[in-house]
Amino acid sequence: MSALLIVLALTACGKSPEDKYREEFPKIDRQLVALAADVGEGLRSAGGSDDSALARRFGRYAGRLADLRRRLGDLEVPDRLSKDHDALLAAMAATRRALADVAGAAERGDAAAAREAATRLVREAERLNAARAELAAAVRRL
Repeated sequence: MSALLIVLALTACGKSPEDKYREEFPKIDRQLVALAADVGEGLRSAGGSDDSALARRFGRYAGRLADLRRRLGDLEVPDRLSKDHDALLAAMAATRRALADVAGAAERGDAAAAREAATRLVREAERLNAARAELAAAVRRL
């Protein structure tokens, strides 16, 4: 009887860190993909926006990415995912800085700085997408 109680107690404790990560990461992943699409559209349509609208739009993108990074950072990371998890967090931080720089340059009306930040944003977004895809593949292998 005591073995049954132990099994019941263990199952009542909840999900393993791997199970929780496998459950929560895809939600963040989908939102990262959606944000990437929005940012891409924002870059393509940037010429048709005034500076203040552009600053607000890219500021919102930066805020969304910061929120997703916080949520990802709050997850308990299984040991075998820690390297990929950390790489994605770093890529998200760099991309958020580039988004904020685009917003800041637009707010100041500094076209040269906005172009430089947009170029950096594209590079960082590519790195973010690669890190996201790597972690997503690793999560699927859990």
